[in-house]
Amino acid sequence: FFFHYSPLLYALEERLLLRSLLPTSPLPIFPVQSSRDLRCVGAHSQSMRRRINNDDVESSKIMFYAGFAFLPWLWLINFIQYRSYVKEDDTPEDMKFYVKGSFTGFILFMIVWAIWLLVFYTNIDSPWAQQLLLFEKGDTMF
Repeated sequence: FFFHYSPLLYALEERLLLRSLLPTSPLPIFPVQSSRDLRCVGAHSQSMRRRINNDDVESSKIMFYAGFAFLPWLWLINFIQYRSYVKEDDTPEDMKFYVKGSFTGFILFMIVWAIWLLVFYTNIDSPWAQQLLLFEKGDTMF
């Protein structure tokens, strides 16, 4: 059978140099000379970008406050999901606060966690560290 590529796949094929990995087709559905013909495909232009609504602001707020319950991965998800909207002018200020605060909270939590791991494992033979272990050092579960 034959594969018919869309213009986006042709752009990826040209950009990533995957011509040898993709099967060839006698005639594509949309012939494209180069990726320059695809100015709008895959681009994050204002006309193609989804607008922020109240549900997005509310979910960002919930993830921001839920991160304080020792769930820093929610801060990371909040930042990854809405980071592209922070630089836009029409994004609500409270949403910008929640996204930037989520990033800051995640970084601070990871720094504190890394310091804790460093202190704990450098002092693992001390009595206070031994009290925190579930098994004695050198014991195996099986």
